[in-house]
Amino acid sequence: MKYTLFTLALTLFFGIQSQAQHVLETIDGKKINGKMVSATADEITFMTGDMETTYAIGEVASITFDVADVTQQTSDTKGVYYRMPGREMTKSPVVNNLTQKKGIVVVEVVIDKYGTVRKATPGAEGTTTTDAYLHTMAKKAAQSARFNNLPSAPLESTGTITVTF
Repeated sequence: MKYTLFTLALTLFFGIQSQAQHVLETIDGKKINGKMVSATADEITFMTGDMETTYAIGEVASITFDVADVTQQTSDTKGVYYRMPGREMTKSPVVNNLTQKKGIVVVEVVIDKYGTVRKATPGAEGTTTTDAYLHTMAKKAAQSARFNNLPSAPLESTGTITVTF
């Protein structure tokens, strides 16, 4: 049961943090920086530099995930921030607001491994306005953004773009 829960937790974290930096600690206290490649009920494959190493579950004391890459980043456009773990914005969103309306709209975005925004849903947690116009403008802005091309990334990555009007 312990290994099943451990594997489930690793799978969830691995799916979310597939581009993050990891630290694997062995039961003898050795800490190894790298990236987890895969996990099963019996073993973990870990990449350090260009070398993959497989560890038996019994050898691993813990794996920590560096969440530094999920902090909010500022785009080149004033009032626009984003959170997209392991990715960088290469083209800032174009924000249009032809009114005097004010508010913050958080847009949940799904990007592909090439950095193209495939889905944008305004109104995520942190949004301060229900104004339909601002939601529409924030969605259009998010759709105009681009992130770095990363062929080794998952097919889809989820994050947010926050637009302050």
